[in-house]
Amino acid sequence: MRKIFFYFLMILTLGMVLLVKYFGPWETGGEKGPPIRVFFVQEKKTVSLPLEEYLVGVLAAEMPAEFEKEALKAQAIAARTYALKKIKFSTKTINQEHPNADVCTDPGHCQGWLSEEEMKKKWGWLRYWEYQKKLKAAVKATCGEVATYEKQLIDPVYHSTCGGRTENSEEVWTYATPYLKSVPCKWDQDSPKYRTRLLIPFSQLSEKLGGKINNPSAFTIKALEKTKTGRLKTILVGNKRMAATEFRRIFGINSTNFTWKIQKEGVELTIVGYGHGVGMCQFGANGLAKEGYNAEKILKYYYQGIEIEKLY
Repeated sequence: MRKIFFYFLMILTLGMVLLVKYFGPWETGGEKGPPIRVFFVQEKKTVSLPLEEYLVGVLAAEMPAEFEKEALKAQAIAARTYALKKIKFSTKTINQEHPNADVCTDPGHCQGWLSEEEMKKKWGWLRYWEYQKKLKAAVKATCGEVATYEKQLIDPVYHSTCGGRTENSEEVWTYATPYLKSVPCKWDQDSPKYRTRLLIPFSQLSEKLGGKINNPSAFTIKALEKTKTGRLKTILVGNKRMAATEFRRIFGINSTNFTWKIQKEGVELTIVGYGHGVGMCQFGANGLAKEGYNAEKILKYYYQGIEIEKLY
């Protein structure tokens, strides 16, 4: 009986050693990067974290953990570049959304971020160990690497699903950026958001745009202006002229690449893609990784003319 108990303790001890070795505390090979001040939106508090540790939480929030390792590495480099650019920016200008922090955890304003507890809820206990190890490996493998253009950190914007082609920056925002140019992308068609439908009831249109729709059968939407890639830029909704980006924001539409049909109960949209379409397409990046592209080649495909540099 004592021998059985002794062997049990040996197996248990070995299991604990292996657990710590493969899934244990964060290891960076002695490099954690500079500190970054993170404003946690839900808790309304600011915490300073080592940059490389912070990036694991960003990857967990911003890209599916089941993606290919080279896609995750590309995301890690993009996220690190973004964070370091924000740190540099906050030394010169105070951000009114989070004046005492470099970044926040609101993905609509900065980058998303998940704590270990949130990761466990998202993936479940068993998947948590597997995925967290995978994300740590992607961050560690790219430790200190950033994307630059003419020796300056780029603005590494990214989105989920471009729908066949990424967008020029000047078509979405007011400025043209030399490395944010439209490129074809055929690798995102397995995205669940590649093609979606949405019905907007007339009552919701009236409420959010103002003015009652008295005759739904005569209601129309017209495309007034499109981007070079075919996305809507300016539209006429009833008698209201507006930017397609604003229409997308108001109604929570996945992208500005949509068509419509006027139905009895409202407007039915068929939407292609998910996100603003500028920069790296995440599902496209995963498709490129499956075809053998490494992280550097993925990033150089979506950000034209950039270089990957190691800062530390």
